[in-house]
Amino acid sequence: MDTTQNTQSKSKRGHRKETPLPLMIRALFFITIGLLIVYIYYLSTEDLLLKQLVKLSSAIITIFKSVPMPFFIIIGYTLLIFYVGYQVGRKKK
Repeated sequence: MDTTQNTQSKSKRGHRKETPLPLMIRALFFITIGLLIVYIYYLSTEDLLLKQLVKLSSAIITIFKSVPMPFFIIIGYTLLIFYVGYQVGRKKK
């Protein structure tokens, strides 16, 4: 029995390739979208979809009214600056 050949096959079997993070995020995104579709279908079959949409829209309106407008301006300006920096950095490559 050849021991070198036996150890090589074990090392090949034991070596796992790690799943990259973008692939896991993509899978999580598709699972979330699937669950959202199932939940919306469930609400529509139970005639609760309209009530939930009204609750959701009122919650979003309350959030926009409670958070001051300068806060949104600062966030928007910061995102714009980062996006422009990203585009400039991408063009230099």
